[in-house]
Amino acid sequence: TLFNNIFLFDWSSGDIFYRNITGNNFSIRFTGFSDGQTIIVALSNTGMGYTGTWPSYVKWSNSEAPVQSSGWRTDVYTFINIKTGIFGNAVQYFPGTF
Repeated sequence: TLFNNIFLFDWSSGDIFYRNITGNNFSIRFTGFSDGQTIIVALSNTGMGYTGTWPSYVKWSNSEAPVQSSGWRTDVYTFINIKTGIFGNAVQYFPGTF
């Protein structure tokens, strides 16, 4: 769901999500998650340099959230909820969009 430039991913409604980014300064939010769940989020950047922010409670390797690829590229993110938090991983810079 996209509302006021916020992508809302409800873990209780599925485990794979696809979204096209069509504007700058978007935010990601998660709801409905429980211990042991995993989701995949694929984000396609349909423009140049659209950027966003991830929830502060997501834990990334090297303690730094990845920057979304720009220029008609798709990034694929995996999130795992383990009792101490949500852990994120990114595979980035695939050519094309959805």
